[in-house]
Amino acid sequence: MSNPVISPFCKICSWYFQVYPTKLVGGGEDWLRVTYGMPWTSTPIEGIEGSNPIWCQVKSITSEGGDAAKLAAYISVRGNGVLSVPVDNDVPRGRYSISLNFWNEGWSKDVNDCFTIIVR
Repeated sequence: MSNPVISPFCKICSWYFQVYPTKLVGGGEDWLRVTYGMPWTSTPIEGIEGSNPIWCQVKSITSEGGDAAKLAAYISVRGNGVLSVPVDNDVPRGRYSISLNFWNEGWSKDVNDCFTIIVR
């Protein structure tokens, strides 16, 4: 295993502040997410305009090779269409299509199959 390259700034920090570089070992690419329990989130949906407040709910979930009911138990959505799934879940592998419903006073709009979640 090769030694990591330490920048001159880190060398100054370690000397002056006695702060040393930390190397994340053995966690893989999602180590921070799993360690701190950060949920999986999507980007906000674009093109939804109207008077605030705008509410959003999951209209339907369809699945190819997975269990849509299991994902529905874990998924949540914000008013701007950001989907969130906790990092600790037992959703089976598969491809899931999410349809959303946006509404406010006197107005409603369905957006079908606007997100695809792939669980690996």
